[in-house]
Amino acid sequence: IRRGVPEESAWLALGATSTYEEAIVVRRDLEDRGIDRAIVVTSPFHSRRAGRTFRHVFRGSGIALSVETLSLERSEDQVERWWRREHELMAVFTESVKLLYYWNRHGVAPVG
Repeated sequence: IRRGVPEESAWLALGATSTYEEAIVVRRDLEDRGIDRAIVVTSPFHSRRAGRTFRHVFRGSGIALSVETLSLERSEDQVERWWRREHELMAVFTESVKLLYYWNRHGVAPVG
């Protein structure tokens, strides 16, 4: 909104229990609203899995999707020194495990 997105065009997807479920809910919501483009905003540590998952779920939808990462200045995450604080270390570990899980469970490749 601060960057010029109209307030009525921004919303939080609530109710999903995973990034994969969230992508499904968002796709359905966008299709129901007749929206053909969207920006997904996420945290630095979550950006790879979120981007890969949303692109996987949105494949063939005709919806143009952009995944943007919260700027490092606005994020509490210290990405450049992830190994020095427990929060960041756990985020890297958790995301690594979840990337492998999503690849195995949903076919969301971690790279590509």
